[in-house]
Amino acid sequence: MRPFLKVGNCVKLPYDSHSFDFVFTINTFHNLKVDELKSSVQEVERVGKDKKWICVESYRNESEKANLLYWQLTCMSFYTPEEWAWLYREWGYTGDYGFIYFE
Repeated sequence: MRPFLKVGNCVKLPYDSHSFDFVFTINTFHNLKVDELKSSVQEVERVGKDKKWICVESYRNESEKANLLYWQLTCMSFYTPEEWAWLYREWGYTGDYGFIYFE
């Protein structure tokens, strides 16, 4: 496996455009500041072909927001599902996405 591993940063991935059939990120992007978040979402779009999936923490009400705030240690970007969807559209992301909630 080692010969195939590359060290990179999600803000600027070390891969050519449309390199992967499937790109996914789970519970990572909410740990980025908004400028890094934008670049990272756009990198997922760039390196992926047509199957992409992003999963982040989110909240649907004030109770879930409070639970998220109590739990998080590194979370820099947390938004409602509608706000995440808006950001994805604004940044040109065309893949699927999902959320984790702290009920």
